[in-house]
Amino acid sequence: MTVTVTADCPDGATSARAYKDGRNFGTAYIVDGKVTKTFAEISEGDTHVYGLSVFYDDVESEIAEIEFTAIVETKILTVDEYVPGTSTWVTGTYQGTLVEKVGLYINGERIYSVPISQADPPNFEYYRKGLLATDVVKVYIADKDDKELDQADVPIKQEEKLEEAK
Repeated sequence: MTVTVTADCPDGATSARAYKDGRNFGTAYIVDGKVTKTFAEISEGDTHVYGLSVFYDDVESEIAEIEFTAIVETKILTVDEYVPGTSTWVTGTYQGTLVEKVGLYINGERIYSVPISQADPPNFEYYRKGLLATDVVKVYIADKDDKELDQADVPIKQEEKLEEAK
């Protein structure tokens, strides 16, 4: 992910510099009366302060500063197969910085959510034993206010039927 900072360039500026968290981050570019710098490789969820300054001969003057937090689209990436009689957890992976909780729907009924932090990100886990092959189960992820952000079907292993020998 990248972020671009742009500001009007004051008349008489001779060059420009970019900053990230107060540290020199290289040259910014003056083009058509604007100062611009694109910052690359922004980490998801990290907040940084990006700034631009211009020089009048040898005197530096700050002209722009923004605080930016990269937020990646929130979604469930994978949901592991649940095996009735064996599994005790609904597990999978997700992405997104706003995710705080994970919960279930079982046969259409919303089951309470729990903190997603009980598993190491980007994994989620929800303790639930006793699900049946006939249950319809969905897992959802939510923000801190329990607002649902995404949901996905939980694949449940179906019982294998034995063929009678004739």
